[in-house]
Amino acid sequence: SFDGEHYIVRGRRPEAPLRRDVRIREDGEELGEFTCYLAKGHTDDGLVLLHRPTRALIVGDYLSDCEFPFIYTSLRRYRATLETFERICERHRPALLISQHGQPAAGDEEIQVRLRESREYLDALADAARTSDGPEEAAARTAGAWRRAAWREEIQG
Repeated sequence: SFDGEHYIVRGRRPEAPLRRDVRIREDGEELGEFTCYLAKGHTDDGLVLLHRPTRALIVGDYLSDCEFPFIYTSLRRYRATLETFERICERHRPALLISQHGQPAAGDEEIQVRLRESREYLDALADAARTSDGPEEAAARTAGAWRRAAWREEIQG
């Protein structure tokens, strides 16, 4: 119905290998054309999908080019998810990264930039939290610095 409402004509019928009654318990489980990876940190139930035929990595709220990393559950788990992304990139060499927010990233170089920026933000957030009067102040100060740096880079780039 989505295709019909938006006048989309597809060359083939999309497959829907993911079912709501399937629980992914460990990294690397396969469902149809997808390899699944747990992605905790932003939320506790995050999931990342690698579409093997196209090498498209679908990362949800991670690795956006327009939003800073937002942590609902755990800084440690968020960092572990970034390490999972590193392993996925080394093993599968994604051709495209699709984040829920912002533009896709094409190729390894752009994906590595997003990984580096996410790590830098998390490090700055942790540093600010250690030296601030409160968590809200630290988050606001760090997010502001990250956004200013991202805008400067975009304008200069």
